[in-house]
Amino acid sequence: AATATDVAAPDTEPAAEAPPAPVAANAVRIESEPERAEVFLGELSLGTAPVTLTWDGNGAAPRLRVVKPGHRQLKVTLRRADVGRTRVVTLEPL
Repeated sequence: AATATDVAAPDTEPAAEAPPAPVAANAVRIESEPERAEVFLGELSLGTAPVTLTWDGNGAAPRLRVVKPGHRQLKVTLRRADVGRTRVVTLEPL
């Protein structure tokens, strides 16, 4: 018969967070500080950060607006150097 000492204790170690997926060569990943700010391209909401925007660096540079209640909105123009990378946008509290 099994006793309490024979039963393995459940693993109490917190699971390690998986590293973020690599960014595609024709895209830019937008992250925000604080997390989950809403990202707009013009009037179109791209969702809450992190978001991935497809842009290969050609044509007009996308102009984004990043918004979170209680923080100053921030306007960001992407650069060719951002393609294939993650750009972190930091919002200042009001």
